[in-house]
Formats: sequence, structure tokens, C-alpha cells
Amino acid sequence: MLPIGAALAAVAEAPTGTVLPLTAVIPSATSVPGLAAGLPPSFHLVSVGDANTKPVFDPPVVNAVSGDTILFGFGSGNHTVTQSSFTDPCTTLPSPSFDSGFVTATVNEAAQQIEVFLVNITDANVGQPLWFYSRGEGDCQAGMVFAVNPTTDKSFAAFQAMAEIIPGVPGVPGIPGIPSLTSLTVIAVIAAFAIAVLAVISAIAAIAEHE
Repeated sequence: MLPIGAALAAVAEAPTGTVLPLTAVIPSATSVPGLAAGLPPSFHLVSVGDANTKPVFDPPVVNAVSGDTILFGFGSGNHTVTQSSFTDPCTTLPSPSFDSGFVTATVNEAAQQIEVFLVNITDANVGQPLWFYSRGEGDCQAGMVFAVNPTTDKSFAAFQAMAEIIPGVPGVPGIPGIPSLTSLTVIAVIAAFAIAVLAVISAIAAIAEHE
């Protein structure tokens, strides 16, 4: 196994969005707290799910600078780390975006191995907030959302509140050219259906007048 310093250096060079076994990050760690104990300041640990399988990101907010690495440690349940937007908290951003895919862990399994999802903060993405949620059923609406560098105008509290009251429609991650299905798209479909129904009613009325 690599020494902790060498292991962290290898992690820092891994492509962002990589899912690695916990032992690839801290060889001696077998739990999320064990991982946190060995991290330098430039690494931020976020637990995905807790020991009671509660759908949470802990902590829910990280303030990071360019060069930092966020490690999402999957501690329990079946969750994702998926990028969304401030205005659509529960909808996946079109590709390219961050998405860990579903990672399943239970309390017993977590005691032996935890996988981590890496998000590297760079000059390209540090200038604006980054928003995330879990695609697990009911997770986002339960407030399982996360933010990097939220602002006063776009606060985490406002982001989480929108997630809890506006159900999202999952997008299609990882397929370029296929955008997420947003709430506006759903409204447009409903409106088109209503127009079609009105057209049928009008046609029936016209036929009745000629009889």
C-alpha cells in the first residue's frame, strides 16, 4: 500500500469524476471518519448518507479554492453525487457534468470498504457555485442536496428549499446532445395536450352544428 502522502498525490492526479476504493485514498482507513482523520486542508470530505441511512450530504456545503479536491465518501444507502443547477435542484445537468452513478453501501459493508467520488476544483469551475443532488428515489425531495461555494444571492438554504418543494425530472447523464427534461418541458407537453383536447372538442361541436 502507498503511504498516505503518496496515495493522496495519486488521487489528486486522478481524473475528476473518478470513483475509487477508499483504500486507494487512505490505505489505513476503513470508514469515513478514518478517511477524514488523514486528510490535509486541500481535501474536503463529504459523507454521502449517514450510519442511520438518512439521505444527507454531510457537510452540505463546502467552500473550496482552485486546486482543492472534494471526496464524497459513500457511507450508507444507495445514492449518487449528481450535478444539477440552482434553478432545477433535482434535475441532472446535460453532459458534460459530474455524476457518480449509483453507489450502494450498507453499514456493514461500509466498515470494510467505502468508495469515494472525486471532484477536483479548478480555475474553470471555481468562479461559480456548483450544485449537486442524489438521484435516489425521494432523496432530492428529502433535501439531499449539496453546494460548493454558494453565494448570498444563490444560497444553499434557498437551493435546498426549492429541492424540497419542486420535484425534479431526472435527465439523461453521460449522453451528449440529450438535455435533461426540465419542468418547463413538462409544462410544454401538458399545454400541447390541452390544445389538442380543445381542438377535438371544437371539431365535435362543429359536426353537431351541421347535423
